[in-house]
Amino acid sequence: MPRLNTVTVFRICLVLSAIPIQYFISQYYGLDSAECLQIMQRMARFCSHVKSYLDLNVWTDQVKEWMSNARIWFYGDSTEKEDDNTTYFAESTDIRSPKPASVRLSVGQVMIHKKLGYTGVIIGWDAKVRAPEDWLIEEYGSEVEERRNMPHYRILISLSKKYNRSISYITEDQITIIQGFKINHPAVHIYFTMFDGSRYVMHPWLQRVYPHD
Repeated sequence: MPRLNTVTVFRICLVLSAIPIQYFISQYYGLDSAECLQIMQRMARFCSHVKSYLDLNVWTDQVKEWMSNARIWFYGDSTEKEDDNTTYFAESTDIRSPKPASVRLSVGQVMIHKKLGYTGVIIGWDAKVRAPEDWLIEEYGSEVEERRNMPHYRILISLSKKYNRSISYITEDQITIIQGFKINHPAVHIYFTMFDGSRYVMHPWLQRVYPHD
C-alpha cells in the first residue's frame, strides 16, 4: 500500500473542504439569492483556475487569493453591488425577466463548441454582450460591431487535457446543444442540483436570476 506523505494529505484535505465550505456559507451567513450567486461565482472562478487537484503550486496560489478576498466572499462588497450594472461576462445578478426573444438558449443546457469541440453547460447569459472594450477587440477584431448586440452565454467547460480553460463567454452561433451528456467539472454542483438526463436543473437561487429558463 502506498504511503501518504504530507503533500498528498494536504491535497486531499483541500479537495474535501469544498463542500463543507459551501454548506457553511449557506447556513451561517443568511445570504439572499443575489449575494449567494456572487459568492458561488467567485468559488467557481477559484475552481476554474485549478487545472488539476494534484498540482500543489496551483492550489497554493489560489488559496492565497481566496484568503485575500475572504471579507468580500463572506460579507459582500457594497461597492460591487451598487455597480452591478457594469458586471461583465454574464456574472451580473440582475434578474433576467422578461427573457428577450433573441436569447434562445437556457441555463442548464449542455453544449458543444462548433469549432473548438469542447463541451460544457450554460451557467448564464447576457441579452447583449457585457465585456471590456479591449476584450471585445481582441476576441472579435473587425466583427466587434456586428457581435456587440448579440446574446452571449457563459459556459462552464468540461475539464479536458485538450482544452485548459474552464469558463468561456461566447455567442449562440458557436454553440450546438446536445442531450444525454454530463460534463466533468467540480463546480457543477454550485449551480445545479442534478442532471435530469437531458439538461442540468438549477439551484433555486440561480433560478431566481433566470426565472424563464
